[in-house]
Amino acid sequence: MSLGFAPSSLDKKKKKKKKKNSSSNDINFLKNSFLNYFKNLSDPRRGNRKDRLLIDIVAIAILAVISNADNWNAIRLAGSS
Repeated sequence: MSLGFAPSSLDKKKKKKKKKNSSSNDINFLKNSFLNYFKNLSDPRRGNRKDRLLIDIVAIAILAVISNADNWNAIRLAGSS
């Protein structure tokens, strides 16, 4: 039992668990908010051209642009690596 003066090893373990759950919650929040933002996006592709999910393509495009992709070829290259 700790009196609050110095953290015990038990206190450190509890903090590590909280941090792990916190980052997991943050990731889930970001994932869910991203999916919710684009949930009404209709897929303009036709026929058999749907090898990938539209939400994956949108995510790759956004992340590529954040990473300084400045044209469609650069976005395509970012998605293929």
